[in-house]
Amino acid sequence: MKQVIATVIVERNQLLRDALSQVIGGERFRIIAAVPCLRHVNAELISQHPSVFIVLGLTSRPQEVIQDIVSYLQERPADQIVVLSDADNCDLALAVMRAGCKAYLDEVAAPEILLEALDIVLAGEAVVPAGCMSRLLAETGGATPRAPAPLMSVKREKILDHGPQLSDRELAVLNCLVEGNTNKVIARKVDMAEATVKVHVKAILRKIRVKNRTQAAIWALNNRHSSSTYDDLDLIPTH
Repeated sequence: MKQVIATVIVERNQLLRDALSQVIGGERFRIIAAVPCLRHVNAELISQHPSVFIVLGLTSRPQEVIQDIVSYLQERPADQIVVLSDADNCDLALAVMRAGCKAYLDEVAAPEILLEALDIVLAGEAVVPAGCMSRLLAETGGATPRAPAPLMSVKREKILDHGPQLSDRELAVLNCLVEGNTNKVIARKVDMAEATVKVHVKAILRKIRVKNRTQAAIWALNNRHSSSTYDDLDLIPTH
């Protein structure tokens, strides 16, 4: 049985707060509060929990929010904060991660993608846009305790021919993993049963010798042709 996570929604817009509560709240994430800003989180309420999971919408004044995050985590270092933003800004994403957050996510991501990202965070990994991954790894000398996961929109690129031999279908599934797709979405994109997708994912992990989907996506990003892309996201690579 999965652990129930005490969760706080922080979002200035009430409509978005309610929407996030509906999407995230459930058996896994128990919403204990939904507030407009981090400063409004009730200290007495969260003191009843050893750790709290916070999903925070970034406002038009990100630097103020980042300072609030730093101050908050100084008081509650065991809490985990995930930031949602519509800004495709690598500098901002890295600033958020430096402040101690566990993820910087696209706020317009599909619900299933958001939930999968939250599960990745709970598994002890960080989640950042794919374009920021190389910079984050460079800053940490190539070693970070939580490997950043490419989650959102990434160009589908051809995996290098050397290394493990993957079938056409496995390459198609692997490219979908780079995009952060769930098994259900992958099944629709490559036109196969969801159970078959699971089989391919296991085969990919075994062949490239990694432990999970995040590591597989990172492997794919590090082993691709930078000049070769597929225009059609539903196209299955032929070689």
